[in-house]
Amino acid sequence: MATPTLRCDRVAEEDNQRRTRSQPAYRVLYDGQCEICQSCVAWLKTLDRENKTLPLPISAELLPTIDSRLGMDECLRQLHVITSEREILVGWDAVAALARLFWFTWILGTLGQRFPFRNAGRLLYSFVATNRYSLSKCRGGACRIAKPEAVRRQARLGAFWSCYTLGFFIRLPLVLWAGMKAAAQRMSIFARTYHKRLDLLDGKLTILFLNGVLPNAVPLLFGELFTTLLYDGVAVDPGSPKMRRSLARHLRRLKPKITKIVATHAHEEHVGNP
Repeated sequence: MATPTLRCDRVAEEDNQRRTRSQPAYRVLYDGQCEICQSCVAWLKTLDRENKTLPLPISAELLPTIDSRLGMDECLRQLHVITSEREILVGWDAVAALARLFWFTWILGTLGQRFPFRNAGRLLYSFVATNRYSLSKCRGGACRIAKPEAVRRQARLGAFWSCYTLGFFIRLPLVLWAGMKAAAQRMSIFARTYHKRLDLLDGKLTILFLNGVLPNAVPLLFGELFTTLLYDGVAVDPGSPKMRRSLARHLRRLKPKITKIVATHAHEEHVGNP
């Protein structure tokens, strides 16, 4: 039989192992005021489906809680990544290590750790890091991270807009993909509800999905569906005149006994409600 001391030690060890497994393998320290950094972190969050990384915007309060070896000036100059083995990766080496975590960018990360791609990557990263204050969206001392005097001395209008432009193009594929995905979802929902009805509560409540040549553009563009409710002889929101044919088609098939018609609100899609 195990003694209480051994049992407590075993429980403490299991708790430590559980916390270690629950923590992301890589903690990513980045400048939350840098437009380029924000764009790259957006990509990182998109690729990281298994929560292997934890992006953290740097601050003077945060760094001591992460690792005592971290310095504010060093973290401002370059990206810092702390691995699960508490190894600190800096700059391009950190970027390449993160790229190796995901199958979509694995080849880039692997090549980026080998000559001559490693040297080219370090040169490119060094160029951006050297001008990081002027390539930040924070100007005139408004930034709580970067040094205000460095911002005022180095930030120029051209660098300011180049930061936004580069950040925009880095994010652009994500924006386009999100837009296409949302459009596909809207089209799928519209197709599944087109000329359909939904019977609930043993037929006491019926939801009629309304359509029309012009009204059909609304669910396709914005995702809003037009419906009429039939509940115990009461028709709720029969729709606008542009959807009368669709409503009539439903009523001919269903042949309900309607005793009252109620318009709950006067949005544009309900103009013409009795």
